[in-house]
Amino acid sequence: MPSMPIPHNSSVTTTGSGSNLNLRNRLILIADDAPDNRTLLEVILKRAGARTAIAVDGLDVINKTLEMKPDAIIMDIQMPGLDGYTASAKLRELGFKGTIISCTARAMLDDISRSVRSGCNAHLTKPLHRADLLKVFENLWPKDHHEPDNNASGHSTRH
Repeated sequence: MPSMPIPHNSSVTTTGSGSNLNLRNRLILIADDAPDNRTLLEVILKRAGARTAIAVDGLDVINKTLEMKPDAIIMDIQMPGLDGYTASAKLRELGFKGTIISCTARAMLDDISRSVRSGCNAHLTKPLHRADLLKVFENLWPKDHHEPDNNASGHSTRH
């Protein structure tokens, strides 16, 4: 079971390949303590047109999310210090309304359920595959909604 979007998005149809997905103008924060995983995600996302930023642990992802207001976060669950479940829940408490995709080697139903309870919109299982990652974005961001919401973080853009 490579990925698990939240059920209410299951009615969205996709190509499954990510070939029609355009992540242009999307800022995606990659939160992972493993350099190889970060590099793989960066390559996949940049080839799909996204801008990327990196966080190396749970506290770093919270700070960068508040500062950068990304459209999405790919959240490793097993990070040192603050884990991905806790960081996701804290971000939701702080008002982040953007997409959070949990990413872990754990694929049991309890792990997926815990991801959803902590505020994640989808769950990906490692090892990651390009098509699975892009399909999750297709499901979460329908084709007619590729332009980012300027207020995806839930913070007011007015001064």
